[in-house]
Amino acid sequence: MGDHTYKAKDGRILPSVTTVIGDIKKENFSGWHASLRKKGIDPDWELNRLGDIGTICHYRVLSKISPTPIDEPDMPVRLYPENAMTYADHFEMMWDELGLIVKRATCERKCVDEKKGYCGTFDCAGVVTGEIRDKKHGQVINLRNARCLIDLKTSVEAKEKHFLQLGAYSGFFKEKPEYGLVICLCPYTYDMHSGKPKNPNLIPKVWLLTEKELAKYRREFYKMLKEWWEMQQNPARVRV
Repeated sequence: MGDHTYKAKDGRILPSVTTVIGDIKKENFSGWHASLRKKGIDPDWELNRLGDIGTICHYRVLSKISPTPIDEPDMPVRLYPENAMTYADHFEMMWDELGLIVKRATCERKCVDEKKGYCGTFDCAGVVTGEIRDKKHGQVINLRNARCLIDLKTSVEAKEKHFLQLGAYSGFFKEKPEYGLVICLCPYTYDMHSGKPKNPNLIPKVWLLTEKELAKYRREFYKMLKEWWEMQQNPARVRV
């Protein structure tokens, strides 16, 4: 059973947070796939490459934060994508630049809600102290021992689906987080296929969700989850 499913006691196969959001929002990457094929690049190869780099980058930072060992990337170093260690260096450098102190951290924890019917693995939850230059609200916010849920991203910008993910993960906590942080540490100075700039100055960016906003996205995710289960029981209802 992989990270994207969980078998419940009643035999149901529970979907992950990302599976539910992806299925309901029906994101279309056909344009991106077509542009890669025009350049002679296999989209599946590129997705795997980006996924492996993301895994390596996450491990570099989360292994520093976690007070207990976390699983290393499931691949030998000799099979790492080209420049993966350089990207991990960039990722770590940007994290350090933020200057956040995370205490009592729990990292890479797979959680399950059998009653609601979903599972998911969050990046990090802990008590955070530090100054946030928040891109979502355009403010500088000082956190002092605040309970935070953190999602690290290799993307340049945060997206609505990232906020939904944090809302969904917050549902796993009995004592709800005070804040959700989407932290974009894009390690790419330019797009290797187009040559266009991505994050040329390697600037870390943070989007902060308040407890109220986390609750809003949590409710929105639960609606999506209900629709997802209805689609499994009645495939004719699948949205086009």
